[in-house]
Amino acid sequence: MKIAVYYNLTNGGADRAFFEILKRLVKKHKIDIYTLDTQKNKRKLLLDRLPVKYFRFKIYLPGNFFLFQLFIYTKLIKLQKQIAQIINSRNYDVVLLSDDYITRTPLILRFLKINSLYFCQTHYREFYDPFSIFSHSLKYKIVNFLRLPLKWLDKKSFKLASLVVTNSKYTQNRLTKIHQRKIYRLNLGVEIKNNKIEDLDRENFFLTVGSLTIFKGIVFLIRSLSLLPLKERYPLVIVANGGQDEKYIKSLADKLDVKLEIKKGIWKGLEDKRLIKLYNKAKLFLYAPYYEPFGLVVLEAMACGLAVVGVREGGLKETIIEAKNGWLAPRDPKKFAFKISQALAMVDNKFRRQTCNLVKKWNWEQTTIMLEQLLIKTKQL
Repeated sequence: MKIAVYYNLTNGGADRAFFEILKRLVKKHKIDIYTLDTQKNKRKLLLDRLPVKYFRFKIYLPGNFFLFQLFIYTKLIKLQKQIAQIINSRNYDVVLLSDDYITRTPLILRFLKINSLYFCQTHYREFYDPFSIFSHSLKYKIVNFLRLPLKWLDKKSFKLASLVVTNSKYTQNRLTKIHQRKIYRLNLGVEIKNNKIEDLDRENFFLTVGSLTIFKGIVFLIRSLSLLPLKERYPLVIVANGGQDEKYIKSLADKLDVKLEIKKGIWKGLEDKRLIKLYNKAKLFLYAPYYEPFGLVVLEAMACGLAVVGVREGGLKETIIEAKNGWLAPRDPKKFAFKISQALAMVDNKFRRQTCNLVKKWNWEQTTIMLEQLLIKTKQL
């Protein structure tokens, strides 16, 4: 097939998932990628490695909040229309779209005349999840209220996708409830062939991956760790690219006597040997984001034999099997701390090998086959 891809993601799990699928699709199909170059997103991303033709459209994002909102409804929509006209004129069989980090659902859907498959990896969380998981400030509530037209724009654009696919049962149910339409689901995967699984004693630290923000659950992890006995209260290593709550997180850790080590940089999953090394050295992987749509890093940790303790929410319930590759707890610091202690007592080298073996059913080849079938279905609609 001849496929046009619209892509506007930043670094993270969604970016990695999209890359792994396209890396395999390009072996059988002709793919052109249409992407935006912005001041914020310098495009040193995984997709740049693909042997495809790129069409890059440079835009400049205003720093002022109100000018930024005006930009979306004027210049961005105009640019999306121009890109759609180019795609419409080039005889593609189908258009495959990623989420758009600016507007969530890509506005280009409003102008496409070719059947489209939208790979939506999460709902517009700022408008449908509780305010408290993002910020406790009144300023955030006011800002989100002023952004409400984006909620309407998102719903309108979402309806125009010929077919929508997502990454988990949890996200599938959320999107179905919000948008009142059929949503398909893909099982995502993990690359395990380059991982180093060592039957060695692990070092005394816990590991988590995610931005230094409230909604990634770092504050919850710190409160949980503070309830552990001192002999089990190992340092928490956080792999992050920064975040708006960094100062608060550090001060809370100091107050509760929890040691933090923050490692910043661009970490591209199991493409990054530094992260693989951490996965192979940590005692446990702790993961507690609020209503995580899927949690690709959980699969990556398990692929390195690293057992997971996570919250019983979102997509984590679909990948973590109790006492088989990890443990789940309610969002209660005492109960989460108890699960950490339980895991420390049970995880040995046999458990780590079992963890790695169980994750093998999550593979990108099967994901790509499923997506190919949906692309054919989209073309035939």
